Amino acid sequence: MKRLPLLLCLLAVVLAACDRTPDMVLGREPMARLLVDLELADAYSLERRLDGFSTDSGRLVLRSSVLAKHGVNEAVLDSSLRWYARHLPRYMAVLDRCDSMLTDTMRRIDALTAADLATRSGDTASIWPMAPSAVFAATQASEFLTFEVPVDSTWERGDVVRLSLALHNNLSPLSAYLGVDYLNRQQTTEAVSSSLLAGDERHLELTLQLDSTMSARRVYGYLRLAPAKGERAFVDSIRLIRTRLLSENYNNLRYPQLRFTRNDD
Repeated sequence: MKRLPLLLCLLAVVLAACDRTPDMVLGREPMARLLVDLELADAYSLERRLDGFSTDSGRLVLRSSVLAKHGVNEAVLDSSLRWYARHLPRYMAVLDRCDSMLTDTMRRIDALTAADLATRSGDTASIWPMAPSAVFAATQASEFLTFEVPVDSTWERGDVVRLSLALHNNLSPLSAYLGVDYLNRQQTTEAVSSSLLAGDERHLELTLQLDSTMSARRVYGYLRLAPAKGERAFVDSIRLIRTRLLSENYNNLRYPQLRFTRNDD
């Protein structure tokens, strides 16, 4: 009986050694997560082929974004694929894990799709006008990601607009701004803003409670991150949602907003 703890320790060491991979080769779990995201990115590019992802350059940008999210480059991916090709049992274990994660992802997508269909028939709408992810790096054309949503007849006075996102791999702070221009004679604008620093919580949310006494003309805003040398920050799960006024939350949501008068002339 005294030998049992020693045998268990030796077994744990052997199993750990069997699960190791060489340098420049991803382990089973990181490899599976990367392959799943690459598969989802490829599916997204096919689905959004009319939005610029049908070109090789568009798909390359999306692929680079996925690699940046996982903190790897093409060299690490290539060496990992070559190593797993020579160790097929390990590769089959990776694929089994991929299948499990893809199944879970598809279940979540089905649930979100069902929820989206339900909200479309009600008073909630997804109004984000762009791709749900972006990369901030020195190689990108701008450190700003700007957006604008025109207000149409489906909007009502007092609507609530929420911007949410997740931030990965950043060294520099991310700033977010969400504003609304009103149609009133005084040309009023209201806005909220926030920021995420390196090491902060990975999620950001801004809530803009529109004035219930004025009609909005447009909702707009930006994300800004000035990347340091060699930095590649990845923003995903970007959502901009419009919901209807809840009177019990109205005053609390309007309290942190800034109001000023613009000059459109």
